[in-house]
Amino acid sequence: MQDMRRAAMSGNQLDARKAKAARNAFERGLDNLAAFGSAAHNIGGFVNNSNVQVSAGTGAAWSTSNPLVQLADLNKLVADAIIGSGETITFDTVLLPLRQYLLASQTFLDTQNPRTVLESFQAANPFVTLVAPWNVLDGAGVGAKDRLVCYSRSEEVCGLVIPQEFEVLAPQPKGFAFRMFGFGRTAGSVIFRPVGVRYMDLLATA
Repeated sequence: MQDMRRAAMSGNQLDARKAKAARNAFERGLDNLAAFGSAAHNIGGFVNNSNVQVSAGTGAAWSTSNPLVQLADLNKLVADAIIGSGETITFDTVLLPLRQYLLASQTFLDTQNPRTVLESFQAANPFVTLVAPWNVLDGAGVGAKDRLVCYSRSEEVCGLVIPQEFEVLAPQPKGFAFRMFGFGRTAGSVIFRPVGVRYMDLLATA
């Protein structure tokens, strides 16, 4: 009853807000499932695929290292990916843990260089058209290290299988409130060509 009164006084539709909350919860669950999969349901993950090669980085934590170390790790990740594929795949995307992304996007190489680490990396690798943060990468690597991912955003390389998009049903009244039901289906992440994806693990940022 109180929920219905609050909705009426605020001018918002209660069912619309609950539907949005249900969708947000589904999307968060889908994001985690896409990243790590589910062994219980035989669903694979995108950031922990055992068929994907893991590049060795400098081994230094970015928070305490020279910005050139950050740049070296990024360049090596892409170079290893290209060489490992025999130059048969265009690697256009790099995903970073949130903290490393913020460091690379906000740290200048030096006082004389107007470019950040991220800007310098993209200038040297123009084929990488997207560098983005993904919080699930924090501690996703071997030994709970932070994981970087370089891959090709091609349906021939990888994809997230969603046979049924999320759908919210009509609100169901129960007493003086409404219950919202929704459903969706996914088969998780599939990496068709592991050579089109590359990982690198770093020490966690303090």
